[in-house]
Amino acid sequence: MGIAIQMSSASSSVRNLEWAPKCPCGYGYMILKTSRTAQNPGRRFWKCPDLHGEGGCGLLIWMDEVANEYSPVRSMGRVQIENREDEMRSLLEEIKHEIKFLREGVEAQSFQQQHPNYCSYILMMFLLFVAYAWGSNFATRT
Repeated sequence: MGIAIQMSSASSSVRNLEWAPKCPCGYGYMILKTSRTAQNPGRRFWKCPDLHGEGGCGLLIWMDEVANEYSPVRSMGRVQIENREDEMRSLLEEIKHEIKFLREGVEAQSFQQQHPNYCSYILMMFLLFVAYAWGSNFATRT
C-alpha cells in the first residue's frame, strides 16, 4: 500500500509518496490536489511540490485530461522505463562488440600458441621461393 500524507490546505491536497509522479524540476513527488475554484470545481490535478515558490516548475496536470492508462504516474514511469531500456540496449550492443573484439584476440592468441613458428615457416617458404626463382633464373642465363 502507498504511504499517504494528508495535508490541510485550502485546496485539500493529498501527497501519495508511492504512486505520485516525481516532478521534473527535482523538488520531489507531485501533489494530488482537488480544485476549489469556480472554473474547475472538484477537478483533481497533480501539482509541482514546490509549495513556497522557491524555484519549482509550477507544473500542473489535470487528471481527467489524461486517460487512466496514460496517467501522469504511468506515463512518467513509462518514459523512465523506455529511457532505461534504450540505455540497456546501447550497453548490450557495446558489450556484444567488446565480446567480439576479445573473442578475435583470443582466437589469434590461440592460433599463435598452436602454431608458434607459423611466421617463421611462411618466411622460410618465401625465401626458398625467392632462392629457387633466382637460382632458376640464374641457371637459364648461363
